[in-house]
This record gives sequence, C-alpha cells and structure tokens, in this order.
Amino acid sequence: MSSDDPRHLLADAFARHAAGDARGAAERARLAVAAAPDAPPVLGAAAMLLAGIDAAEALALARRLADREPANPGAYALLAKIHADLPRDVDGIETFQRFARRDLPDDARRAVLAALAALTNRAGDAAGALAVLDTLGPTADRDIEYSRLLYALYARDMTDADVMDLKRRYDARDPATPVARAGLRNRIPRIGFLGSNLGTLNYMALFAPLLDAFDRAAFEIELIALTPVQGAMAEFYRARNLNVVPVPDPARAADTIAARDLDLLIEMDDILAATGRPALRRRPARAQASWFNMTGPAADPAYDASIGNAALYPDATAPLYAEARICLPKDAFVYDPEFASLRPPPPSPAPCECNGHVTFGSLAQMYKIGAPCLDLWAAALRAAPAARFHLANAAMEEPAAAMRFVAAMETRGIDPARITTGVEKNWPGYLRGYAKIDLAFATFPIPGGTTMFEAAWQGVPTLACRGGHALTRIGDWLAAAIDAPWTACADAGEFAARAAELAADPARLIAARRDWRDLLRAKSRADTPRAARAMAEAFRAILAAKGDAA
Repeated sequence: MSSDDPRHLLADAFARHAAGDARGAAERARLAVAAAPDAPPVLGAAAMLLAGIDAAEALALARRLADREPANPGAYALLAKIHADLPRDVDGIETFQRFARRDLPDDARRAVLAALAALTNRAGDAAGALAVLDTLGPTADRDIEYSRLLYALYARDMTDADVMDLKRRYDARDPATPVARAGLRNRIPRIGFLGSNLGTLNYMALFAPLLDAFDRAAFEIELIALTPVQGAMAEFYRARNLNVVPVPDPARAADTIAARDLDLLIEMDDILAATGRPALRRRPARAQASWFNMTGPAADPAYDASIGNAALYPDATAPLYAEARICLPKDAFVYDPEFASLRPPPPSPAPCECNGHVTFGSLAQMYKIGAPCLDLWAAALRAAPAARFHLANAAMEEPAAAMRFVAAMETRGIDPARITTGVEKNWPGYLRGYAKIDLAFATFPIPGGTTMFEAAWQGVPTLACRGGHALTRIGDWLAAAIDAPWTACADAGEFAARAAELAADPARLIAARRDWRDLLRAKSRADTPRAARAMAEAFRAILAAKGDAA
C-alpha cells in the first residue's frame, strides 16, 4: 500500500488522532479525501475525524456522503451524529427536511425521519418531533418508540395516569422473558444500583453522600454501570471499596445483573430507562425498585416498589401504580458537589445589585424548553416588565439556535432587547453562568432536578411550576428540602405573580446569594445520615414484602 493510498492516509490519520495530534490527523484526512473525493468510505471516515477539528468541513463531507449514497441509512446516522455532537441542531433540521423530501427506501427513510425528530426535539420542539415520528406510524424499532415516549413527556403536561398509560403501552410491545438467576442467599442483603450516570459527576453529587452514609455492615453495595466509569468517579468508588460492575453489552445487561446474585436491584436511570428498564423487566434480582430521583413510578409489575420523595407522591396510597410506593422525608436535603474534590465556583454577587433590574434565566438544555415552557416563561416576563432574561447552554453556540429562541419569545410578546444568550457547558465550570442570573426558571412540564440543586448551591433560587405527574413535582421536593416554599408554584398564574413579586422586591434573592451555600452545606451534612437511614428502611420494607430476610 503506497503512502498516498487513501486507506493508508486514513489509518495514519486515526493513529495521529489517538495520539493527540489533531492537526496531523486533519492533514492526513484531507489528503485522503483529495485522493478519493467521491469514495463513500473515505468521506465517512474523514468526516468522523474532522468533526472535532473543523465542524464546517466535517458537515460538508458527511452531506456529500449522504448525497453520494442516498439509500444508505448509515450515511444519515453519521451526519445526524455530527450535528448532535457539534451541536448544529437548527442547521441539521433544514438539512434533514431536505432529505425527507427524497424518494427513499424504507430503512433510509426511517433513519432520516428519526434523525429529523431527534434534531427537532433537541432544538426545543418536542411537539414538532412527535409530528415527524407520526409520519412513520408505529414501528418495531425500540429506539424510535422510546424517543416517541420521551418527546411526549416534554411536549405536554400529563397526569400520573397518562404517564402510566404511556409506559404500559411501551412495555406491552416487548414482553420480557425472566432470566435465570442464582438461588443462593447472601449473608447480608446485597443491594445493586443500576444506572447510566454512575460516572457522571454532577448527577452523583445527589447520590454520593448517601453511598458514604449507608451502613456497610448492614448491606453490601454494588454499582452496576451501563456506561464507563472513569476519572474522579472511579477514584471515589475505589477509595470506598465500592465494587463497580461494568455492563459491556447492554443487550446482555439482565444476564450480567443476574450473575451478581442481588437481593435488591435499584434502577436509577433516566425517565424511561432505555437500557435499565428492559433489563429489570427480565427480573434479574429477587426484588426490584426504581429510585425517585430520575425514574418516577414504574407502572410495571416487574418493579416491586418506587422509592420516592414524599413531595413527588402527595397521594402515595392512590390505586394507580403497579408497584408499592415508599416515601422518604420530603424535607431532607442531600447534595454535595464537592464530594470528589471538585470546587464549584463561589456564589457571585446578585446581578440585580449592580444592574438595577432582576434577571431571570436558565442554564437548562434546549430539549427541555418547548412550547409549554416558553409560554410559562413569557407570561412571567410580561408580568415583570422591568426584568430581563438570560439563557445559556451548549446549544447557544449555534447562532441560529439563539436567534430561534429569541424569535420564539418575541412571538409571545417579549421584546428581544430584554433577552440575552450565552454559551455555558462542562460541569462544574458552567455554574459560573449563574453570575448573570438572579432567579432561575425551571423548565416545564418536567423541571431539571440536578439543575435546580446546582442553582441552589450557587445561591440562585429556582422558581418552579407544578405539573400533573410525579416528575413535574421536583420543584415541590426542592422547596421542602431547602425550606423555601415560595419557590414552588401551583400553576402558571402563581408562577407569573411570584416572578413579578421577586422582580419588584429582590431582597430574598440577594439574601439567598449571600447565605444559601453555607446553609445548604450544613443541612446536607445533617440530613444525609437521616436520609440514608430512611433509604435503608425502604430496602428492608421491600425485602420483607418479598419474604426475604433483611
């Protein structure tokens, strides 16, 4: 193979990229394309290499690949991934709308519409994403059907019964066959925590304190990781002699779990648990439960219980769910973003003290900011005409996304001069974005729990509006935990009135910026042992109900 052969050039490019030589990798990738400008494998490989080096060039190559091979689903998947990683969601929507007009074979058309729906959702239009998938009709593709359910949760406010019905219909598509598991009994109960975020620092700030506080003489603890655990989180687990069990093949997650001989498996993945939920439905542990922070009620008899904060389940005895509800104290605050020797930036002075006006804002990801959310926020801004609004997230790096957000608020009666945008990403550094925000607005209908805790740690209260189901009541949970009932609103009218009240008299906001971190640090240290004991009692109750000794 000659040195100017495109295959040789690409092999050299990937080797340089792995060695950290981005410039050399890009040079070799470009030479490969020059040598074979119309070869699809060269175009695809070069696009992948250049995605993190020259976004515009990578997109151009991936588009050329999709034009050269319009019937190839993989070409569209690659282009969609590059758009997502950059991000270039608004630009991607226009590109995939053009592809959707092509006469394509079924598998390519499905790939195009799935990508278009994902881009539309990430740009903040969950309802539009659902409309795209509606053109496909029901499919046998689990990923597409999972996306359909997820978009529905953000597109409209639903009741607990609505969400239960969605989950049951999703599960009915895929009857689960129980997996064989060991018949032994452990000396003490072995508890496994299953999730995709066990290596994610900001997520684990909500859970790591409990791991430290659990009575390790009473329970064996294992962490079953659906994604790799590295760096500071891996060191945290090693220092505490906590066993991390990797799941290298998600399709065999149930078999991996069954081999651990667990007395109780706690699922703590995302809202519908795209990987964890199918595994739990095969009953790989003797007893199984969901954990309140992420999943909400399960609506599935494969779960024996949902462990939830009392604020999320105001009527825990309602005959609605398939599983038992176990409620933890709603006034316990457990959160420590400093647990892995990380140092979140100190709280800044309240912006209103020098700006002369209150600034509302959000650092939430765009996929949570759909039409219901925009309606809520705009009504609050109309009620507080002197206030400003600041949105900062990774999506704002794309100028078209920022313009799209400003235009959406303008159609709701908000002067663009009142809105600013910025780019914030990479935790914990992105927390500096709160230096421009006096009062955070939670997303709606589903607020971001981790985001709200982060804001509180920075001394920034988050105003939240209650919705119709458990996951929408996270604002009630945080309000009780930090003893700030004025941050939780029953409806949109109260949300707007409270925003106007705080804009007119920001004394509470200034005091929170000054005092909350010290107060919350002390409260977390005091509340964590109590929450750990309550969680342990939940474990014992679940095991007792299954007839196992605890």
